[in-house]
Amino acid sequence: MNEFEKILRAIAKRILNLTDAQVDSILYEDAEKTKLKASAVADLLKKDEERISAADAELKRVEKEKLDEGYNKGKKESLGVLENTLKDKYGVKESSKLGAELVEEIVTARVAAASKKGEITEELIKSTDFYLKESKEWDKKFTDLKTENETKLKEFENANKEKLTLESVRKKAIELFKGLNPILSEDAAKSERQIEQFVKEVLSGKKFKIEGEGEDMTITILDEKGAPKKDSHGHLVKFEDSIKNTATDLYDFKAAEDRDAPNNDTDKDKPKPGDKKDNKDKKWTGQVPKTQDEYLKVVAELEKKGDNEGMTLLTKAVEQAGVIKFNKS
Repeated sequence: MNEFEKILRAIAKRILNLTDAQVDSILYEDAEKTKLKASAVADLLKKDEERISAADAELKRVEKEKLDEGYNKGKKESLGVLENTLKDKYGVKESSKLGAELVEEIVTARVAAASKKGEITEELIKSTDFYLKESKEWDKKFTDLKTENETKLKEFENANKEKLTLESVRKKAIELFKGLNPILSEDAAKSERQIEQFVKEVLSGKKFKIEGEGEDMTITILDEKGAPKKDSHGHLVKFEDSIKNTATDLYDFKAAEDRDAPNNDTDKDKPKPGDKKDNKDKKWTGQVPKTQDEYLKVVAELEKKGDNEGMTLLTKAVEQAGVIKFNKS
């Protein structure tokens, strides 16, 4: 048995907790253990994925079970305290009724006592079925309206926050992508479209979380539950690695000697004074938005038209005017 086989056996037994028979069936093609399977490493990795998946499922089950148990216990104790307080206050300590039945018994007794004395008080009116029903309905309407407005406000705030987050992620993705020196079209317009297509591929269907600003900014890819995304082995999926992997799938890259040469394509593609690519003197010709909402509306219109240059000029204009402060990637 060579060192490689020893390492595989150690991983299988200590990490995956497999028996010797299980390890042999995964590693070897024959009973004599003379020939290692070509799929041995892949099979061990699959076993590890299954182990992590099972552990996650069990953890979630236990957490839910404990949460439900604590909630039910707390609910029962709270109701018990309330029921005892009502019995003491309204003189029905000996009553065996609970919950809604206890409230009904107390109200009925109070109304009957007041009727005998001929007393109609504010407290008595508030204890009637009609008042209780109407009060409950109005409370529900108020709560529903408040919840609806709070939800709409939260959705609006989240939408704006998401747009600003995606703009920062977009800038960082372009920076990382260009840093890989992909081979793009020599035509400036086509090259720009290729970059935008790559960014669309990176952002499509994904959510992100940003922490910090400028050089200290970190971007985390989130899963469908809003938690940091992990791969099948339980490792975090890094934003930088995601950019590199996506770029590798779609593009070839310039060799190191091409990037370092003084007359390489990068120098050749740099715009020269008077060239159509040189837009450093261009400015936003429209009205500069005065608020964040106005800026987002104009951005949406430019996105529909596919006017990337316009969005760049607009962003510079609002930054210079101090309307919005963007994170620098």
